Amino acid sequence: MDIAVNPVLVIALGGTGRNVVNRFRRRLRQRVGTDKLPFVQYLYVDTHTANAEASDPGLGVPIGITPAEG
Repeated sequence: MDIAVNPVLVIALGGTGRNVVNRFRRRLRQRVGTDKLPFVQYLYVDTHTANAEASDPGLGVPIGITPAEG
C-alpha cells in the first residue's frame, strides 16, 4: 500500500525552538524508529552563537552570518 506524503520543513527559532524540535525528533524515533525521514527537513535559526554550538548535530551544519550581513 502506497502512502502519499508531503515534504515538511520544521523551523526552530532560538533555544526554545531547538528544544521543541529535539522533543519532536525524540517522539519520531519512539514512534517510527527514526527521525531521519526523507520528507522531513529541519531548519534551526539562533542569533546566539553559544546556542547554535550546543545544538544537536542532527539539525545540520552551523553556518554563520557576519555582522555586515546581519
